[in-house]
Amino acid sequence: MGPSVTMSARVVAILWRHGEVQGLRERNRGKDQELETVLEDMRVVAAAHARSRVNATLASVDPAGPVSSEVGMTVGDTARVLGSSTSWVTKLVRQGRLRAERVGRQYLIDRADLADYIDRRHSDE
Repeated sequence: MGPSVTMSARVVAILWRHGEVQGLRERNRGKDQELETVLEDMRVVAAAHARSRVNATLASVDPAGPVSSEVGMTVGDTARVLGSSTSWVTKLVRQGRLRAERVGRQYLIDRADLADYIDRRHSDE
């Protein structure tokens, strides 16, 4: 057996998200059991890391603050949690990929719905 590599969950998450690892996983499915096992482990670690990062960010959003309410998080809060733009979050809502409630001129996203979206996104990768 050759050398082994140890990576932090953060590095695994970066590689998973930006390194086309999921494409490698798809292209090699059924061809190399060891590679499949390693890539599946990477997927699980990357998803857990993303989930913990989101949970930490969700915890930092004050539900009583000016940008959130007890009804839900604003599009801006949600974009900050996801590390994306407000226009992307609005697009997700309009496409039905992220549940939200329309209140006046804004959308409010429930934290549980955001967590469900994140879980679905990582399980699809």
